[in-house]
Amino acid sequence: MESEITPNSNIEQSSPKFSKFTIILLVLIVIAAGSLGYLVYKSNAESETATNAPSTSESIAEPVSSTTPTESNPTPHSVVIETIYSVSQVAANNSKSSCWTIIDGKVYDITKYVPNHPGGEAEILKICGKDGTVLFAKPMEHKEGGASDVLAEFKIGKLAKQ
Repeated sequence: MESEITPNSNIEQSSPKFSKFTIILLVLIVIAAGSLGYLVYKSNAESETATNAPSTSESIAEPVSSTTPTESNPTPHSVVIETIYSVSQVAANNSKSSCWTIIDGKVYDITKYVPNHPGGEAEILKICGKDGTVLFAKPMEHKEGGASDVLAEFKIGKLAKQ
């Protein structure tokens, strides 16, 4: 005989059960996806800003404040106005206490980095007040060691067209 199911009978319903490991894995995947999405958004915003910067605003002047996306100003379409420096302005900053250099047409204030240079202060002081493109390009460490990423932190503008 078959048993009948009545509306009031207790029927066990199976519910999916997840292990703690599965839940943690899912949370990590969601966090990673969110982080990746943010990085792509940020990268696109930076590249749009760089390509849309008006060239008519370029002039040799005192440093100009720039507008970049920040947490307090999340607008991704902000215009970045780079400060333009002359060779003579860079040349005036040629000491350990004020060390500027030019690398690939960009101007960097590397004063704070001088004491931290892995090759020693004497090596980096060779490019203070000068175009250091050739010297920067030589060591293999600069190509493979992330020196370009470190250098990017010290960018203050670009060199005036001559």
